[in-house]
Amino acid sequence: MNHKLKNLDGVRGLAALIVIFGHYVNAFYPAITAPGAMVHSRFESIFNHSPLRIFIAASFSVSLFFVLSGFVLSVGFLQNHSVQSLTRHATRRYIRLMLPALASIIIAYIFLKLHLYRNVDTSLLTGSSGWLGRFWNFPADFGQALYEGFYGIFFTGTNSYNANLWTMQVELVGSFLVFSVLALFGQLQYRWIFYGILCLILLPSSGYLCFILGIILCDAYYSFPDLFKKIPTYFSIGLFVLSIWLGSLIATDTVPQLLSTLHIPGLPGEVLPELLHALGAVLFITSVIKLTWLTKFFESQPLQYLGKISFSLYLIHLSFIGTFSSYLFNHLLLDFSYNVSFLLMFVTSIILLLICSSLFNFVIDKPAILLSRRIGDFLNK
Repeated sequence: MNHKLKNLDGVRGLAALIVIFGHYVNAFYPAITAPGAMVHSRFESIFNHSPLRIFIAASFSVSLFFVLSGFVLSVGFLQNHSVQSLTRHATRRYIRLMLPALASIIIAYIFLKLHLYRNVDTSLLTGSSGWLGRFWNFPADFGQALYEGFYGIFFTGTNSYNANLWTMQVELVGSFLVFSVLALFGQLQYRWIFYGILCLILLPSSGYLCFILGIILCDAYYSFPDLFKKIPTYFSIGLFVLSIWLGSLIATDTVPQLLSTLHIPGLPGEVLPELLHALGAVLFITSVIKLTWLTKFFESQPLQYLGKISFSLYLIHLSFIGTFSSYLFNHLLLDFSYNVSFLLMFVTSIILLLICSSLFNFVIDKPAILLSRRIGDFLNK
């Protein structure tokens, strides 16, 4: 199983990188993701309504994060059917998520207090006023930063200092949803019926649905290992290709538009692309588990490294875009063309972002994991 979880770590690392690529595109080439925005290159149209958009599919990557969380949080229980393993994870979860998220908010507060953000100026040059230009347009307030880090991002959805942290509420609630579902139904013979009912209930909430899908995938993997072995290779390759296509879809594509005409009761049309992303995430992870060459790819050292720092990358990259990347791009544009300025800025930014994320992982994230484990062990004595 350690071998199998290693490839899932690699998937998490790639997903984090895709989120970053997607946000750089939102900031500097907004026409790719927002039709009608300022156009800077003839290559932008190649990405529109193309499977190439999978490389910037931030929404799909978030679905991957949530399905992976549902899968990984289920492993301990499904291996030994010990409710104690669930309570141990439950007592750790808030601390494990809160401390790194709080640190990213404090960093954003310091940047804002020192007037280091250049995102508004950059948004006027790139045409990303609707995305990049809307962040950090308020006075720095340390009390508000602490409120968001300890409470707001988890329980009210307040995330003004780090907009990426909208996922923290879904992650925390989804985690406890996993613990509750497994504790109540995980040992029942007919648990699959309850899983199905929960999926129907959570259809309008694709984020939480992803956690249930992660449970189902993990349970199937452990309960029916022979079934996974019998899946033909060509079928697994087909699942992989289908997952890439589903992950690249957006609301303006033909398939979501056609599905929205079905008017499923209680299911808003705008959530259909998210549901397709959730399905794509399950198929993607299934194909990674099944296909040896995909497992080897995601167990490669670069992707394992990205997996190790993925949470740190996710937490700090938006502030990095708003400060260093924006500042560097604004100055490069004085001497170079738009596309050359972006390329120079992007390469430099990614290198420094990886270095900063490694430092954040070492100083903040790893100690947070250790502390959460100690607190969990203490509370479960």
